[in-house]
Amino acid sequence: MFKKKMQLRALIAPTLFVTLACAFQPAQAQEKTQFFFAEDVSVGPPRVNHVPRQATPKTKAAAEDFQDRIGGASSVSFENFGVDEDGSKLNAISDFHLEFSGGVTADLTGINGVGVVLDPSKTSWGNFPTHGKKFLSIMSKEEDPNADATAYATIKFSTPQAAFGFCATDIESNRLIIELLHTDGTTEKYTAPVTIPQNSGGCNFIGMINTSRPFAGVRFINAGKGKEGFGFDEMMIAEPKLVEIGAVIMECTGYYERGEYEKCVSHYEKTIESFLRSTKITQENRTRLELAIKETRNTSITAQTRCTILRSAFYAMQYSETCGGIVTTAISEASTFYQSKNYEGCWSSYEKYAYEMLQTSSISVVDRQRLEMALAYEGSWETRCTMMKQTFEYINTEIHNTSLFLQQSQSIALQWSRYFVVSMDVEQGRAIQIESSNDGGLTWTVNEKFTSTDTSHRYIDYSNDYMNSAHRIYRAQYVDSGYIKAQVYN
Repeated sequence: MFKKKMQLRALIAPTLFVTLACAFQPAQAQEKTQFFFAEDVSVGPPRVNHVPRQATPKTKAAAEDFQDRIGGASSVSFENFGVDEDGSKLNAISDFHLEFSGGVTADLTGINGVGVVLDPSKTSWGNFPTHGKKFLSIMSKEEDPNADATAYATIKFSTPQAAFGFCATDIESNRLIIELLHTDGTTEKYTAPVTIPQNSGGCNFIGMINTSRPFAGVRFINAGKGKEGFGFDEMMIAEPKLVEIGAVIMECTGYYERGEYEKCVSHYEKTIESFLRSTKITQENRTRLELAIKETRNTSITAQTRCTILRSAFYAMQYSETCGGIVTTAISEASTFYQSKNYEGCWSSYEKYAYEMLQTSSISVVDRQRLEMALAYEGSWETRCTMMKQTFEYINTEIHNTSLFLQQSQSIALQWSRYFVVSMDVEQGRAIQIESSNDGGLTWTVNEKFTSTDTSHRYIDYSNDYMNSAHRIYRAQYVDSGYIKAQVYN
């Protein structure tokens, strides 16, 4: 799956931003849907179907940027769906039930089946998965090249979604038309601007956002003549409030990276005022925002530190909204198995929700590490279940601690910090000193000394001397010389 990047960046030049008028316009003005598109045009030879798989840098970059934009994206691939025994044919299955994180489900109808490509260097008639080994297919089957062969597939969500994105492969001669089914009953069509015609094996990313008029469903239309198949993979969704939070983080990150800290603070504060007037956020996140505003009223701290505090609060809010419900449900469901000493059932229940959390793009790096370690742990069912239980309970405590600011940056303001991650390779055997600052980086004090033993480092504050100031930041250096790129996480 696409992995959320530590730092947001602008969309690359070949990515298009498109807005189209709605197919039906009621009396009141409607917000136009914003569309995102990028393509890697086929470089395969003409009139060849089983072409080698090509690199897809534009598609992947656009998908990652879209994930950043919508914040807290939940995505699915199709690795759990069956395929024919020979591992290459499409199943004649038209209906699928998809499960996204956070309890969101979707029913997908009209799909021709699941395709599989085991060799990552190959395609199946030009189609291929962008993640794993499997993909979905929608195919027009009319053998007559002059006859209309338009095919349709529809995905309907259990709850309205403000964002939807996916990767598509092998669009050669037919057009891919997206019809949005808005919750207000209106529809909106978008024709993906794929280069037509092209040879087999191309790849595209297509995304759409509308926070005021969410999508109840989306219809895919394979429009054209003759026999033509499209592949689909890595579908991602986000609810309206997560899209709004993600948009704020992305815009303010731009200010922060350009050093425009006053603008960063101003935009965060205006947004917080809007959030606090609404009913869109939980009381827990309301408390986080109020605390962040209170902290930034300290006139002795710099604009950069104030901006960092506000960023921390928004990251924590995003994490709470995307993963809080998953963790609570996991603990509740698994506790029944644990109490009855059905440890295998307990572990299986936790396993399901662990993978669900790993699908979200807003999970913190350390919690991702915790879950991956718990999933890989070997031992009796009781010890594996116990480790999972402790992992989820710890994450639950973090998520619901309103005084805990989560952040993913090189120098951050952080409360209750315990983890220091050195993110670049460090020469083995060289001593590293961890320094801390209480004044936004004006002065530094050596906190601990470590000697590296490998190239992946997570340093824990064993002293339990938790910081009671949101203005503490860390950095790492070799003892003899040289700054080390590092990150602080909870």
